[in-house]
Amino acid sequence: MTEPKTQGRVTTFYSYKGGVGRSFLLANVAWTLARWGQRVLCLDWDLEAPGLHRYLDPHGAPTPGTLDLLQHLRDHPDGPPAPWQGWVRPLGGPWRSTGCLHLMTAGQGMGEYTRRLSGLHWDALIAGGLAARLEATRAAWVDSYDHVLIDSRTGITDVGGLCAAQLPDLLVLVFTASAQSLEGALDVAQKAQAARARLPLDRAGFDCLPVPCRVHVGEEDELERHWMRRFERETAPLIRPWLERGVGMDELLPHLRVREQAKWSFGEQLPVRDEPDTDPARVSWAIANVAALVSGGLEQAGRLLRDRRGLLAEQLRGEGPPESRRVILSALDVTHPAVVAIFAALRQLSVPVDLSTATPINTPALQELFARLESAHPTRYLDTIPPELLRKTDHCDLIVLGGLRTIEQYTRLTNLSLHRPKRAVIVTLHPDAAQLIPPWLADAPRFAWSPDPDWSPAPIVEAVLQQLAAG
Repeated sequence: MTEPKTQGRVTTFYSYKGGVGRSFLLANVAWTLARWGQRVLCLDWDLEAPGLHRYLDPHGAPTPGTLDLLQHLRDHPDGPPAPWQGWVRPLGGPWRSTGCLHLMTAGQGMGEYTRRLSGLHWDALIAGGLAARLEATRAAWVDSYDHVLIDSRTGITDVGGLCAAQLPDLLVLVFTASAQSLEGALDVAQKAQAARARLPLDRAGFDCLPVPCRVHVGEEDELERHWMRRFERETAPLIRPWLERGVGMDELLPHLRVREQAKWSFGEQLPVRDEPDTDPARVSWAIANVAALVSGGLEQAGRLLRDRRGLLAEQLRGEGPPESRRVILSALDVTHPAVVAIFAALRQLSVPVDLSTATPINTPALQELFARLESAHPTRYLDTIPPELLRKTDHCDLIVLGGLRTIEQYTRLTNLSLHRPKRAVIVTLHPDAAQLIPPWLADAPRFAWSPDPDWSPAPIVEAVLQQLAAG
């Protein structure tokens, strides 16, 4: 017997002030949920200062988005439905079999964005019945996804009211250790709940999940304790309605506190891609806790404290990444900084990796690398690449080329068979290495390593994931 399909949930991430880490938190929660096998749609409703795409799809081409949706609802009060499905961007990643991550930007990058935004005229939009027409679109969202995550405008605005009062099943309040950030967020949350109670909707109200962000680590312990006590006191009216009896606020909030770490404060980054979620000192630990409550419901807060590992495991959907999908990483020296960085990034995403290399297996540096990079999938060290592996395994060749003179020398030293793979990604360590690329790999995605400290393996990993997904 087929189980009835359950509708998804809308979660709005709101902050009274900008710069508190709201978009950062949403993007990382979204990535975590998709990796757990859940279907996720992210919507950028911060129309005046859009930026969610910089975390999730920084190099994507401009597409219509939230602004276009609002214009459509304004211009077609009696239909047809907004074609929002064609405006979402599917994003690649290490998702389980049922997972997906889709993004609808604000629509920035499309023609005359600022002029179109200023021409919305919010008072007329809302007076003209925007809220009622938006309900049909919301229904389509929750019918298509497990989670719809909305990045809301800051402050007190008309669009913020829609995001905070009408749309959510859950309101995540993001704030920092400042009076204006905390008090402003709590005030808006209380007013949004009151406004929701007055709306003629056929669904229940929403709960609030307070999340302190950008809390500094170990610099001013007494100040941190002071602010955590204040957070406990002032968020209590929002938390007590759903917090399990016997669970203390002083126990819960430290599990939700997203610490400020210098590594993640530069640029738009996703630490959940690069670090495990098992260490309470890491940012990804708190993000996974928030994601578990978004996924499993706030009633699971007590379980989070008692059996975190079990709760996180219960959020998994579908099957894990197929064991047959593997990366064959061929390099003469896998201890080269470029290879180590790529290898580490793939292992953090639990992508199975086989090594074909001239580096002896007993090399201390290689053994140290294996010991440092834990993963759910073992690495196979290939003295040879068996023909049956190439025939049966859905794989991508990741070929790191150095300074050898011929591809034949490289092939012999790494045991890479000349099997002319369907999918390959090439990394060159030296400008002359481009001469080694054989004709049948001329169209493969190609990347160059640089000793520059800003060099990142992220584009290479994304290309590998896209090649695997294409299979």
